[in-house]
Amino acid sequence: MMLPPPGTAEEAAPHEREQPSTNVIHIPSVPPGAIYIEEGIAARCGAIFASHGIRRAVLISNPVVGALYGASVRNAIREGGVEVDSLEIPDGEAYKTVLTVERLCEQLAEIRADRATALVALGGGVVNDVVGFAAATYLRGVPLVTIPTTVLAMVDASIGGKVGVDLPQGKNLVGAFYNPAFVIADPLLLLSLPPRTFAAGMAEVVKIACIASPALFELLEQREPALGPQDLGQLIATAIEIKVRIVTEDPYEQGIRAILNLGHTLGHALEAARGYHRIMHGEAVSMGMIGALRLARSLNVLEDDYEARLESLLERYHLPTRIARAGWERVEAALGVDKKRYGQDIRFVLPVRLGQVEVHRNVPLSLVQDVYESMLTRDEESAFDAEGDPDEQDMARAGYGDDTMNDVP
Repeated sequence: MMLPPPGTAEEAAPHEREQPSTNVIHIPSVPPGAIYIEEGIAARCGAIFASHGIRRAVLISNPVVGALYGASVRNAIREGGVEVDSLEIPDGEAYKTVLTVERLCEQLAEIRADRATALVALGGGVVNDVVGFAAATYLRGVPLVTIPTTVLAMVDASIGGKVGVDLPQGKNLVGAFYNPAFVIADPLLLLSLPPRTFAAGMAEVVKIACIASPALFELLEQREPALGPQDLGQLIATAIEIKVRIVTEDPYEQGIRAILNLGHTLGHALEAARGYHRIMHGEAVSMGMIGALRLARSLNVLEDDYEARLESLLERYHLPTRIARAGWERVEAALGVDKKRYGQDIRFVLPVRLGQVEVHRNVPLSLVQDVYESMLTRDEESAFDAEGDPDEQDMARAGYGDDTMNDVP
């Protein structure tokens, strides 16, 4: 399956495309949306809120992100003449639950948020999904705005309208399609990320490159240092533009949008098997991409084998390519309730060549187990430890100081 041609979403003017960090990408969704990409835009976003007719907003974050950016973003929104309340949800994937959404909706009712009140999600993927699901369901739908503060949220979770929460049985099993009125994508917000979180988010950028852009893949290979801040706006804008084109073609995942799940079928199962708290989403997707490539080879789907190149790129970004501990029974159980399952078939996105993938629904579970076992390693020095961080000296060389290690989740 190939990427739809450019033009499925309204693109920036030619002079703007030369500086994609200042793009405004319009999305013909329901309702129509826009993504504003500019360095520093989060601190001066009030005019955007005013232009969209928002008069009251509730800024929702977690304690860590709120402490970093809550005051400046709240003040920026108020400068647009908007009344702003603030709420917090707990930090971490463990709180991406129906209970968190219920408590948030109770708080919204207590402050008498009405149908014209915009919910503003300031944070990473968990905040985006929880607040988005609350916006989709509170009063049967209120306006949603997202201000992503992680790479993963900026290039993936905030785009395309998929919001939801986890169950103990699996990831994202309860949710909805609900589009934000607009997204504020400020690359400067990414510079305070702890190294492990930044690296995990880059897995989604690698995924987009594998799906649709050999040129983006080459750009990722050439970045030096790999996890440095150089040309970050360009990288983020390119990844966003590709995803926007895909979701615009298929907003409800009935066709081509399914290719965005490369690495996610096995990845989500690994997350569920580890209880969501010992492995980050991007780390699971990294291992899932290697697994998908091996499945494609075994099924004779892979026409141009680039596993060595992909593995090298993932390792450059401090992402895992091997599974350290066995636990197939838990992984198998998670695969059994994956939302991408159809009857007895498990849907996998499989690489054909760099920049092209296909969706397959008849992948035998026994073959998935074989690939899983082929990725296990007993070499504890080289195995991925989900409780550890990438080497801090390497991160310091990449431009991240010790003061960034415990900032934004």
